[in-house]
Amino acid sequence: MSELGTLVCAAGIFLLFWLDRDGAPEVSHALWIPFAWMFLAGSRMVTEWLNPGAEPESTDVLYDGSPLDRFVITALLLVGLAVLLRRGPRVGPDGDIGPVEERRATRADPPA
Repeated sequence: MSELGTLVCAAGIFLLFWLDRDGAPEVSHALWIPFAWMFLAGSRMVTEWLNPGAEPESTDVLYDGSPLDRFVITALLLVGLAVLLRRGPRVGPDGDIGPVEERRATRADPPA
């Protein structure tokens, strides 16, 4: 019965996304980085996805962690930091840090 609830919920989410479609929204591809991070944090780690039936040999293995998991999380962290460093501080013409839409509007307006 829980599988039916999951399918209904997923279908409802996809229906809402379909109803709220836009032509070409201005969304950065960098949003996949926190999505991947939260997906891994909210579900299983990469080694559990790749080898679901494996049992740890000892409890020390659980403390040490997996090198593959460490690599994936570190890679996501470094890619996220690279995106932040590439973007730099977003400061408007008056020195105020505000929403992107307001900054774009102030740049497009001719000086008075």
